[in-house]
Amino acid sequence: VTDNVFGDISLDGTLAVGGSAEITVNGTWAEGQHTNTATASGDFVDSAGNTETDTDADDANYFGSNAEIDVEKLVSIDGGLTYVDADTVTGPLLNSGTDPIFKFVVTNTGNVALSNVDVTDNVFGDISLDGTLAVGDSAEIIVDGTWAAGQHTNTATASGDFTDDNGNTETDTDTDAAHYYGSDAEIDVEKLVSIDGGSNWVDADEVTGPYLNDGTNAPQFKFVVSNTGNVDLTNVDVTDDVFGNISLIGTLAVGDSAEIIVDGTWA
Repeated sequence: VTDNVFGDISLDGTLAVGGSAEITVNGTWAEGQHTNTATASGDFVDSAGNTETDTDADDANYFGSNAEIDVEKLVSIDGGLTYVDADTVTGPLLNSGTDPIFKFVVTNTGNVALSNVDVTDNVFGDISLDGTLAVGDSAEIIVDGTWAAGQHTNTATASGDFTDDNGNTETDTDTDAAHYYGSDAEIDVEKLVSIDGGSNWVDADEVTGPYLNDGTNAPQFKFVVSNTGNVDLTNVDVTDDVFGNISLIGTLAVGDSAEIIVDGTWA
């Protein structure tokens, strides 16, 4: 007995009329279609010394099932015109006033049809449940999000089942994260006045402000500009309705401040 995969199985045996022999061989699992052929042969020598040989062949097949699922979560910041596979922070920057849109793409990347295909999200919860997906097929689900300031990260999880002929179920899962950064440009300016040559400053938001006699110090003004948002600012300009252009600061990192002092004239 030989096999085109396992080679020699059993050699040089004898078999009586009507007799049978069984040989068990342990194989190794392999993905996909597995086909191999056994060949048996036996001889009979008659009284004249003539030999008759008979052979027979038989195939055996199995299919190595491999349940595989893939999920890709993408984000759009332009109303669904384009999508970004934002796997790492920060993802795209998205200004307030525009809500993100998320796309979930689930694909059967295995070699058997999947059942009980579920898609969940740690922020949005159940996205799609109890579906089926043929080999190589994909499904897309669109979910509208809500803009939020700062770093946004959430993770999609897809799962699918395959049950073999023995009733054993294989479940495969996959996860993918999507990110965006809710950008919130915020700037603050505080204008203060000093009547003692800059030793002390008053945040004189309300009239009358401090009294300053003629002939003493000329007033001084301090402009404190702060980036109070969560993104760096560019083209930072400071102007004043009396003094005009005060400073073209340029850029201001998150949390940073700049100070400008301007000498005024008593009036």
